[in-house]
Amino acid sequence: MNKKYTKFIIGGSVLLAIIILIIVYHNVTKIDKNSSSTTGNTPGNLLNGGSFCESGGKIYFSNPYDNNKLYSMDSDCSNIKCLTDDDVSYINCAGRYIYYVKNNAKASNTNSLLRGELYGVVRCALNGGRYTTLHTGYSTDLALSGNTLIFNGVLNSKNVTYTINVNGKNEEVLLEDDIANSSVYKGHIYYSKPSSSGTADHSVYSMRVSDGSSISYLNGNTYMASVVNNVLYYIDLDNNYALTSVNLSDNTKKVLTTDKVVLYNVYNDVIYYQEETYDHSFNRMNKDGSNQIKIYDGDITSISCTSKYTFFKMFGSDTLYRVETNGDTAIQKFFVAAD
Repeated sequence: MNKKYTKFIIGGSVLLAIIILIIVYHNVTKIDKNSSSTTGNTPGNLLNGGSFCESGGKIYFSNPYDNNKLYSMDSDCSNIKCLTDDDVSYINCAGRYIYYVKNNAKASNTNSLLRGELYGVVRCALNGGRYTTLHTGYSTDLALSGNTLIFNGVLNSKNVTYTINVNGKNEEVLLEDDIANSSVYKGHIYYSKPSSSGTADHSVYSMRVSDGSSISYLNGNTYMASVVNNVLYYIDLDNNYALTSVNLSDNTKKVLTTDKVVLYNVYNDVIYYQEETYDHSFNRMNKDGSNQIKIYDGDITSISCTSKYTFFKMFGSDTLYRVETNGDTAIQKFFVAAD
């Protein structure tokens, strides 16, 4: 009787342990569902290539000093770590996962070349683990809307816009054209119609992510449209590239600066922009166009904003620089040693 009881206890304990392990494994590996309003990065950062993404007190970024590999650091730029060996861009974060585009075609990325993993859309955990390739093939312009990833790719030698669920299922062609997917707002993508469309129409369009239906939202000759906090921003090509805003609630239109703007990033209450009117300079202003401050004389590229710092590169250089996003505009060189 005691032996039978002992075997029963042992068998029950083993079964309970197996059940616990299954539950733990399921909880660790399951892909949490996002709310429908979830986005993966700011429109401004994605317009600038998505090299930086801040989430949960961490910054995930592409390190130009280490073949653009995925790194993480705290928001104050401390505790720097390498997460994956991919050459990354268009970084998005939501919940427990990072999503990004990989482009490992450079000869320096030997491991990826040997594995044949040159291009694609990747999902990984916040520490770089649980690495999964969701889509193989050349990809760009990745963004997140709820539980749907939107990105540009190639199908039968034609540029298309894809969607795929964050769990890697239900890949579909959303649009038989490639657009800037950076500005996701309330389940819609707001974009300036690209020149590749073959028409002279460069109006701002709004496309529903769920079914690909679209409408012309604002007629005009526009570039780099984005929506931040219910305000549409765009570069007005017919008005000397003036950065212009339109309130989506009452359609109030405002020219924020008459400078010739070629690049910008709206972050909370400030806007960083590159102008090429006369002297070519990098500037900051309030989101209503007031308090314009010159930061740097010259051309810069890839403006990336986070809560504490805004990062950028000077034209023709991979050296990173930073300024305080809302404070002092003194430029600091930012170097990240290879991990």
